[in-house]
Amino acid sequence: MRQFQGDYTNKLKFFVMPRLFTAIKIPNKIASLLELRQVGIANARFIDKNDFHITLCFIGDIDEILAQQITHVFEKIKFGEPFELEIDRLDVFGHKKPRALIANIKQNEALTQLRNTLLHKLQLLGIEIEARKFTPHITLARFSYYRANSKREQKNKSDEIANYLAINNFTKPLSFTVDNYCVFSAKPSIGGGPYIIEQCYYLT
Repeated sequence: MRQFQGDYTNKLKFFVMPRLFTAIKIPNKIASLLELRQVGIANARFIDKNDFHITLCFIGDIDEILAQQITHVFEKIKFGEPFELEIDRLDVFGHKKPRALIANIKQNEALTQLRNTLLHKLQLLGIEIEARKFTPHITLARFSYYRANSKREQKNKSDEIANYLAINNFTKPLSFTVDNYCVFSAKPSIGGGPYIIEQCYYLT
């Protein structure tokens, strides 16, 4: 495995049970362009651009032995050539009660295959992965007001976000090359950032 340049660790070392997930980190140039969209929504909790990522598989809270087993398995995966991804639009999860602002990733066969490969390897290790539709995206903000007290307040907020999307959406897709994926750790037990890159793996 080739080593990354930067603040990446060479081995997974934990003193508490880590909460892990696999993801693709967003390149700095693309992250900076997305950061420019993090304005104009009241009561939004914007995600730090250094935490932008596309989640592939959520692993959960595991012990160090299993973490090392995951590392051993991932090091042996030879997925294939790098591939291109496109961010085609801004959108929200929960249209009637918006809970998150996202940058949507255009469906991509190579991305789905990578996710399925990792999912299969994790399942072989006995890790139960929550069954849900794979909707690749980058979370830009979370909303604290989607539990507004009245339907009128909820509608006002939904209208505010709809206006935001109309003004701030992309005129053309943003594209970038994926040549690696990473294992990230979140805060133990509770999750959330800042996220730490524990180890990354090249596709070839």
